[in-house]
Amino acid sequence: MSERRRSKVDATRLGPWLCSRSAFFKRMDPKTTEALLERGRVRRYARNSVVCRQGESALTFYVVVEGTLSAKVSREGVEREIGSYQSGEFAGGLALMRQQPWPFSLHAGTDVEAIEFDARAISQYIAALRPTAIDFLRHFSSEMARDSRDLYQKTVSLVGQINAQTRGSGGTFRREDR
Repeated sequence: MSERRRSKVDATRLGPWLCSRSAFFKRMDPKTTEALLERGRVRRYARNSVVCRQGESALTFYVVVEGTLSAKVSREGVEREIGSYQSGEFAGGLALMRQQPWPFSLHAGTDVEAIEFDARAISQYIAALRPTAIDFLRHFSSEMARDSRDLYQKTVSLVGQINAQTRGSGGTFRREDR
């Protein structure tokens, strides 16, 4: 594998660019994006380098920064390209999440710069957030339920007021009128 490494600091510098190119990162809180990028490594691959091989454990996924990663499948000794990943696109995320081997090989179709994310580092980060996320959801779900009940009661009251005002004019507000 022909590659050159840059420091982890470089991955965090790519945050604004990544948020502008990736719908996944665009929806993410900037601090979360930064925390994930701190766990990523910027790697460079020379044209025609093998990034990963079909059948290997998918322990990483990649976001292409520059260049093209080609996805190739090998069957009966014949390798053919089935797709490619361009700047801002993810490669390997599904295999990683499904805990399956790589369904294809990734080759650098051009000189490539990519952010490599290690599954263990991402899992540790998510696990550390889990208790906070659960507390957050518990807190806000009960508040949302209370707000929903309050909104319903206010709506019923308002409909009652509208009905009282319109009775004199011969009309009432019914559900079908919505």
